[in-house]
Parts: sequence; C-alpha cells; structure tokens
Amino acid sequence: MRCITVIVFYALVTLGLGAQKTFWDCPKDATSQGCCRSTELTNGCVCFKKPSFWSFFQVVTQLLSPIPSCPKDLGVDFFLYTRSHRNMSKKIKADDSSISKSEFNPSRPTKFIIHGYQDKGPVHWSKKMKNELLDKEDLNVIIVNWEKGANTFVYPKAAANVRSVGAMIAQLIRVLYQRHGAKLLHFHLIGHSLGAHLSGMAGKEIQRVTNASIGRISGLDPANVKFENKDKHERLDSTDADFVDVIHTDAGNVFSNDFGIKKEIGDVDFYPNGGNHQPACKKDTAGIFTVLDKGVHELICSHMIVLDYFTKSIINCNYPTSDPNCKMGYNVSPNCKGTFKFDFNTTQTPIHCQEKDENADWPSFTSIINKKLG
Repeated sequence: MRCITVIVFYALVTLGLGAQKTFWDCPKDATSQGCCRSTELTNGCVCFKKPSFWSFFQVVTQLLSPIPSCPKDLGVDFFLYTRSHRNMSKKIKADDSSISKSEFNPSRPTKFIIHGYQDKGPVHWSKKMKNELLDKEDLNVIIVNWEKGANTFVYPKAAANVRSVGAMIAQLIRVLYQRHGAKLLHFHLIGHSLGAHLSGMAGKEIQRVTNASIGRISGLDPANVKFENKDKHERLDSTDADFVDVIHTDAGNVFSNDFGIKKEIGDVDFYPNGGNHQPACKKDTAGIFTVLDKGVHELICSHMIVLDYFTKSIINCNYPTSDPNCKMGYNVSPNCKGTFKFDFNTTQTPIHCQEKDENADWPSFTSIINKKLG
C-alpha cells in the first residue's frame, strides 16, 4: 500500500502545482459550498476560494489543486500527555469542558508534535519525542493525529488539508490562551514534513485572530512539493512565530528523491551534512524502482532521519555549528539567526553525536522565554 502511494505521489506532483487555496471568515450569507462551519475552527467558520475555471475543468482542478476538507471529514485528534500521565493520554478538544477535565496546566509550556504525509500519531517516533520532552521539562505535550487528512493517495489534497488542520490547531491554542490562561509565547509547534507547513498555517491563523504570535515553530525537513516556490503566506515562514528554526535533511527536488524544501524559510536554517543525503541512509540511485525493490523507508530515510536528530538533541546530543551559540535542535537559542551548513558523523547506529558536557550551563529555550515574559 505504501509503495502504491509513493508511485501515485510521483505521478501527481508534476501536475499538482496550482496555487494553494486561502481562507477567510465566513460572510453571514455563506452557503455550505466552499465553507466549513465548525466550533473546531477560529470564529466558527472558514471559507475557501472556489476554482474559477470552466466547469469542464473543475474535476481536474479539484484533483490537482483541491479545496481543504472540513473538520467533520478530518477527524483530527489531540492527545495530551503530562509527567503524571505520560503513558496514558487524554483526548482534548477546543472546548472548555474538555480542557477543564484534562491535566492541562496553563502555567506549563505546551509542545505540539505534528506528523506529515502518510503518517499518523501517536506512533513510535512521536512517543519517543514526547518522552524525551517530558524527561527534559515539566510540560503539556500534545500529539496531533490528522491521519485522515494526511493519508490520501492524492498528495495535493493532503497539502491543501494543512490549512484546515492548521486552523483547528489555532482554535485550540486560542481557547487555551484566551479562556484558560496559557501564554502564547509558551506554545511550541514541532512539525515534520507537511506538519511543518501545517504549523506555519496555525501560526498565521493565531496572528490573524489574536494579533499576537506563538513562541516557537520547529520545522523538521518541511515538505518541498507545492511549497518550495510559494509565497510566505502559503508555507512555513520565519514570521509565523516569535522564533522559527528549521532543519533540512533531504532538501532538493522530488525527482531526485528529495522530499524536503531547499530554501531558507526560518529565523535560523540548519543544513546538516549539506542538508541533503544523510550518511546513515543508503544512497538511492534507482529512483522509484528503489521503492518497488527495497520499500519506501529506504527512499525517504533522509527525510525521516531529522526526527532522530531532533529527538536526540533534547537531552543527549549536541550538534555544534561554526557559531558556538547556535546548536542545532531543541536547545537552540532564540537569539540564533542565519544559515548553518556543517557535517557530522551519522554513519553509526544509533546516530553519533557529540555528547553534551554535563557541567556546561545550557539555558533551556523555556527559561529564555520566561525571562522575556518578565
């Protein structure tokens, strides 16, 4: 099934390069066509631009540049974990009753973990990241599952769904902020692949409805197809949060089996091992035939390995750059700016990294933000 998905993906990416749809608040006379009405969305309703092509081409238009699905068709789940409930999650929604009955504590920072295309949550990698985060700090950790919106054969549809799911995340953050006392700067979205751009959409929507920004977005090898050449309003951008850090591990062109965005889109962009093929991954030279012969995991290894890099950086690993104040990963300083390309040994299993000096004084990102809040 996964192999078929990648084959279909390759066939569609050459065609599905139309402009992404934008959304806005619903007018009072909005019909159901082209609009989503739901309490899971900011202001209760979002409308999408409708295709302006001749009716003869509307079916093709919807295939290649579709309108995002509505919440009722997406079934997005938010799984909350805390130190006291680290192995047993609580599903929460953007309503007061759900949040009040949960372990959510507005005084703690909140981390969202958001998967990408043909993925789901919680799974092994997101649970591992969650556990490392909870070992590091006393947090609210929310794993987002948007499996129904991400696991479609039509990649352009999944790419379009980042808008509606981003608006849903923004609505949850808005409720936690405006009605439950959480601080916007304490929200940190960690998104992989399409999940990185989804995080950007959530950040944009929060800005639109609150005139303020969340604290941080970490883009883990943001997807390239349908985003590489887009305007900043249609993809993850440095303006989507107070601080945006991006790690590129598979940057390039999809026809070269590279699934990550190449351009610099954050306050700081890290390109370990050139930002492209990672040494721990076998070099693919056979293109799509590698999928048929060896499976999809080998094809996307460099795209997925960023999850290991970031997870290991939370507690155990130090990924230094030319600037001693700019270390790649979770503990990056919000004062770190620019572009960093560097090499390190990742041919070992588990991935090699420079161990952290236990005696080193490494202020956490949270402690720096708390100082900023006064």
